Amino acid sequence: FFFFQVADILDLAVGAVKKEDLDNNASLKNLFEGLEMTRTVLQKTFVKHGLKQISPEGEKFDPELHEAVFQIPKDQAKFESGFVAQVIKTGYALQNRPIRAAKVGVVQ
Repeated sequence: FFFFQVADILDLAVGAVKKEDLDNNASLKNLFEGLEMTRTVLQKTFVKHGLKQISPEGEKFDPELHEAVFQIPKDQAKFESGFVAQVIKTGYALQNRPIRAAKVGVVQ
């Protein structure tokens, strides 16, 4: 689904901006606020049509909902073994049925 790519790109763009850069650059701040508004409207549209995000950081790994792409050593993680330590790409469910697994890092 192409709209997942749009959501992913908006998440990456918003996440790449540092707060201190916003404080020092009015144009960047305006652009950032526009991206956040666009992302919010897209997420509300998803919810309106029964699409729910799967962002499982801190939850027990579930192969029905998550795709493990790497492992994190237990001594470097803040969660227990078998739990999702990091979400690389958000997953989605439509009417509570997974249609894209969340790509995650799991504690060994």
